[in-house]
Amino acid sequence: MCMCVVSSTVTMSDYIQRGITDQLLAKHLEALRKTVGDDQQYDFWHAVQLFSDLNTFYQKLTLLSWAAYFPPLENDCTSVAGRVFCIISGMVPYGSPTPPCPVCSGPTKFSEDSNAAFGWIYRCANSHQVSRAEARKRHLKHRWVCSGTVSATANTWMENSKNITKTLGLLFCWLNRITVTAAAAATECSSNTAVDHYSMAREVCEVIMTNEVTSRRFGGPGIQVEVDECFLTRRKYHKGRRMRSGTVTLFGIYERATNLGFHLQVRDRSRAVLISEIQRFIEPGSHIISDGMASYQRLPEYGYVHDVVIHDKEFVNSDDTAVHTQNVEIRNRWTKSAIRSFKSNRPLHSYCSEYTYRLVCLSIL
Repeated sequence: MCMCVVSSTVTMSDYIQRGITDQLLAKHLEALRKTVGDDQQYDFWHAVQLFSDLNTFYQKLTLLSWAAYFPPLENDCTSVAGRVFCIISGMVPYGSPTPPCPVCSGPTKFSEDSNAAFGWIYRCANSHQVSRAEARKRHLKHRWVCSGTVSATANTWMENSKNITKTLGLLFCWLNRITVTAAAAATECSSNTAVDHYSMAREVCEVIMTNEVTSRRFGGPGIQVEVDECFLTRRKYHKGRRMRSGTVTLFGIYERATNLGFHLQVRDRSRAVLISEIQRFIEPGSHIISDGMASYQRLPEYGYVHDVVIHDKEFVNSDDTAVHTQNVEIRNRWTKSAIRSFKSNRPLHSYCSEYTYRLVCLSIL
């Protein structure tokens, strides 16, 4: 059982006994501990011991065990467990490099602050106090030269968070594909708060996918790449009520060698649009496989090796079974099912990025 440790007697050995061997991590945890009241010291040490082995924690964490690690508000009113987890997991970064000073852009240094949510801030390393006479001589408004500070949560998921446990809970709900309404009810927050967190998660996915996937070139000489297009919304046979969003067309790319791919919205299925997107993302000399749509017929003129499977006759080429678009087509269906309800005022690219992030990154984790 973890016992409460008196503030004046805490040493590095107290953290080592609970699985924390990194001195820098222990330093930042100690800054957090000093902000915790005496009645919650046991909760702090219990959380340190729980999260010291993150691999075991991630393996045991489920929807049912969530409350065992992150107690509800009535049992943990200051989110001690959530704050400890954020530091140990790195969601609130510690150590070098420290963020630059917002005033002079110089370096900053660690400084304990009992009023900060996590117990420390970053203060400008050039900060120093001058005499009153020097301040009057230099016409300074205060005696501190460059009093710039940076919060420990600046540019992190926890920035401006009012309740760390609820913020973590909403993120956990998003990871588990829980609906916004159910997530708001489970974390006891407003629906607007849940919507904002889900939208922010999709924005992060969009940035990651832009940097990691859509910014790279697919294919290469001899590398097989499947392409296909699909409709997200349309009127079948031009019947029924017209939709405000009109016809939404998605274009999919899938590289067999790496199992990487993505979808993006295009204006239409015309030859000019599709060839332009292929040249944008696929290297010349790649072996492109598509269906028999006329828009793809002139791909060899642009330096691509092109094979076709005619879906009116077969889904896998009978002469060469490697010629098919099954991989990209199943991802068409998965992408459309991931975007459960599309409205014209929603950023479609962020939904496609969220699906790609879940497929590529979360599957690796």
